[in-house]
Amino acid sequence: MIEKSAADPTPEEASRFLMQATFGPKESEITALDNSNFDTWLNTQFAKPRVSHYDYIWNLRTQGVDVDNFSNNYAIESFWKQAITGDDQLRQRVTWGLSQIFVVGEQDNARNSTYYDLLAENAFGNYRTLLEKVTLSPAMGQWLSHIGNQKEDVATGRLPDENYAREVMQLFSIGLWQLNADGTRKLDANNQPIPTYTQDDIRGMAKVLTGWSYANCNPAQEPWYCIDSARNGWYRIYDNVDTPAPLPLVKTEVYRDVTKQMTAMAAYHSTSEKKIVGGITLPAGRTAELDLKDGLDALFNHPNVGPFFGRQLIQRLVKSNPTPAYVGRVSAVFANNGQGVRGDLKAVIRAILLDPEARDVTQATTTTSGKLREPILRLAHYLRAFTVPDGATPRYDMNPWWMDEVFAQRPLSSKSVFNFYSPGYAPPGEMATNNLVGPEFQIYNESTLVDSHNFIEYWVTNDPSTDTDPGHVPSFKHNYAAYTALASNPTALVDKLNLILTSNTMSPEARTSIITAVTNVPAGTNQARDRFTMALMLFEISPDYLIQK
Repeated sequence: MIEKSAADPTPEEASRFLMQATFGPKESEITALDNSNFDTWLNTQFAKPRVSHYDYIWNLRTQGVDVDNFSNNYAIESFWKQAITGDDQLRQRVTWGLSQIFVVGEQDNARNSTYYDLLAENAFGNYRTLLEKVTLSPAMGQWLSHIGNQKEDVATGRLPDENYAREVMQLFSIGLWQLNADGTRKLDANNQPIPTYTQDDIRGMAKVLTGWSYANCNPAQEPWYCIDSARNGWYRIYDNVDTPAPLPLVKTEVYRDVTKQMTAMAAYHSTSEKKIVGGITLPAGRTAELDLKDGLDALFNHPNVGPFFGRQLIQRLVKSNPTPAYVGRVSAVFANNGQGVRGDLKAVIRAILLDPEARDVTQATTTTSGKLREPILRLAHYLRAFTVPDGATPRYDMNPWWMDEVFAQRPLSSKSVFNFYSPGYAPPGEMATNNLVGPEFQIYNESTLVDSHNFIEYWVTNDPSTDTDPGHVPSFKHNYAAYTALASNPTALVDKLNLILTSNTMSPEARTSIITAVTNVPAGTNQARDRFTMALMLFEISPDYLIQK
């Protein structure tokens, strides 16, 4: 197990830990952790209950909001509300990371909210359970087309769909190349990487995945896979035609099956012999349930999973380029949590966040440490640290165009199963030359740099609670009093922001430049606010903030 320190962290250490474990710390959270310790914080966070995204959308529907519109805008709204206001910040941050590994793109409110709930519910559970839940999710089933996957038919030449069979191996579990325990590639006698699986393994896994469809599907009354009638979480079948169920509704009624795990239909499952990864052969004549169990067990027990999955979760939380030693330590905990359990995600998360490579503050001074803050993290941190909910029932309605065009990143809306960016993306130039990756740089360019900064600047300088745009639901307002109170002392103001935004890792040169700029804001009626907004926006565009160290 990774050695844990019980010592109280300094404010700087507390801030840096919370940068990695939350959607960005508030000053009060830094103070609370400064008076506690990492282990206690983790245990408290692990015990916090989950709040349902599906319930959020359900409640909107009962209030007459049209959530049955085949968009996922309200699922995204629920994401923002929980990311910004939820006190289960570790679950929120880890779930966001998982959603970029087990990727499902934009579908509809019911599918996306239920899928995100699935990730959140299993974020602190076991990887094997998570893998099965993801596999049987109707959202994933539609996204990667294995819902309604039928057995082979020799007469017609039909073969099972191979889409999910390929991606569950390539992206969700074992990757393309055989790995050592530290994540480095194994090499053959010719010094070449060794493939993890073959096309035959894909075909075998595709057969494993046949016969699964929507829950409660009745093939005697509708197409066996229910594709034509199963579109939204609150639709019911009336004479084989989708009809919105009228209000009021009660949750004990049977609604559209996209909110439930898929179930097996024996008549459509392949009962032939199946050869899968690892040289395993599943004999003929077995059920869909047993084939799925053994197929996923084969992936779960593959030695690649610990380093492959662990490295990606490190990238989502801590740094883009973990050393092989760091990956190896996390991989060892995945293999055995200290009590003989494989795949314990609580243990893996604890290992990632408490590893010396994550906690050693001197790491913040190295040129290979840290990660580019993705747009979602930048915006969420601003909203958490500098705004408060507005109104009795605050909502966080973020215009989809803003997210797509301004940030090139919108929750639950990746256009590809490969996520918004690849974990192996290496920006051209010095990073690529030095064999370093920077996944988030794949969506960071001249346009997103300028537009995202201007977008945040608009909200920093204009109180959203006064927004009269008819397409926007004002839901938060500025909370600047503690900072404008320091405006007469630019050094104190900048140092407070330095702790909250960069964990006191801003370079002396940048700190001096911002203090000078704040000091030079001319006197006037709004000088205090103008000084604060000047300081905040200079932090927002500084490399010291853009790179999470």
